[in-house]
Amino acid sequence: MMMSHDDGAGPAPGSHANRRRGTPAYLALADAMSRLIATLPPGSKLPSENEIAAEHGISHMTARNVLLELERRHLVRRVRGSGTYVARRIEYKVHMGMPYHWSEVVRQAGSEPFRRVISASRRRPPAAVRTGLGLRANQHAIVIVQVCSVDGLVAHHATHWFPPDLAPAVETTQSGGDTLYEALVDFGLEPVPAWATAELDVVPSDIAPHLELEDRPMLWHMIYGGHDKQAGRPISYNETWLRTDVYNVKVMLGSPPEQKR
Repeated sequence: MMMSHDDGAGPAPGSHANRRRGTPAYLALADAMSRLIATLPPGSKLPSENEIAAEHGISHMTARNVLLELERRHLVRRVRGSGTYVARRIEYKVHMGMPYHWSEVVRQAGSEPFRRVISASRRRPPAAVRTGLGLRANQHAIVIVQVCSVDGLVAHHATHWFPPDLAPAVETTQSGGDTLYEALVDFGLEPVPAWATAELDVVPSDIAPHLELEDRPMLWHMIYGGHDKQAGRPISYNETWLRTDVYNVKVMLGSPPEQKR
């Protein structure tokens, strides 16, 4: 897909209008390509650095900066050895009424979820997890680590902690059976979110490779606790690292007033 400047996207990056405004060439072209990307379906392949440089008469360094800027805006996903594609971003709303199960959020967005269990074990949890689950200092917890994908693309890394008495419920998820949510429901529980935090943070070096990241960018770092709605007891402590080119996280506190017509 090539992009010309007579498509309403704006003036060429080296044009007199842009020089007058003092806009750097890479930002001017990134702005124009952003408007074009908004009209394309997710997964559409964009021009390569070489194609952008040749079409717009700019250096390869400037063309590279254009794609890096689009990546910083979370508009594209760059796949090593394949190319640059329009990002498929899912709106992930953080609020007290949010679905407990991730698969439902993805399906509501019209995409297909997939999860892969990396490890499952019992070990002594960190202090924050112990407090969140109401465990004693010497108690072990069950921990399940997963990498989850959306429409075949790696999307996030998740670490789920559970009290030891829930082992019969969650052990079935290790072989690709029920989701964690389904396993807890089958065990007679009613999982609901109890609290959640979300912030942008630098992804840890041991998690970045699982997310197919060569560097360590800022990702959404979400921690949330799950309770059994019937008994009111904590049943999970969850930590996730979400790729920003897959999830558009929106924190919602109450509802804004409706506009008057």
